[in-house]
Amino acid sequence: MGVRNYRDEGLLPLKNLPASLILTDPGLAKTASNERVALNQIARILKVPSSGARRISTPDGVDDVFITKESLRHFIEQGGNRARFVKYIEPTLENPLEVWLAVEKIGRKKILRRRFISVFDGDKKTRTLVVTQENDDGSLFWTFVPNTKEKNYMDNKREGVLLYKIEEGQ
Repeated sequence: MGVRNYRDEGLLPLKNLPASLILTDPGLAKTASNERVALNQIARILKVPSSGARRISTPDGVDDVFITKESLRHFIEQGGNRARFVKYIEPTLENPLEVWLAVEKIGRKKILRRRFISVFDGDKKTRTLVVTQENDDGSLFWTFVPNTKEKNYMDNKREGVLLYKIEEGQ
């Protein structure tokens, strides 16, 4: 028996979701002028205190997520525009379409990670697909993909043990 995926669970491909399961697009954050400003902007948008952690409530049956300011630093160090998508994180964690427990291979190690998956509105070509994933050090990693990128890229992230799925009408 192999790894289970969305098809095994009887779920639709993300591109075919009904409108009732799609979240409202929160828009992009402003481009920051430097790394310090970017880190402060991410922490402010996610309401993460300077010291300590912020607890984000997830759906019933899924452990809450704790975020520290230090755990956000790797987004700034990676460069690119990932920080501009920070407004998608909270709704993805609080109201995910699905949460999967997935095995990832990092070097020779296999690590279990939770993947929170959401879809944000737009037409079928402009919808944004989001995966927010917990790293083994407690930090978050997020991926944003326009629906048009690779046909099955995001559906391929829907594998492992399905911990949660939203029911239509919730």
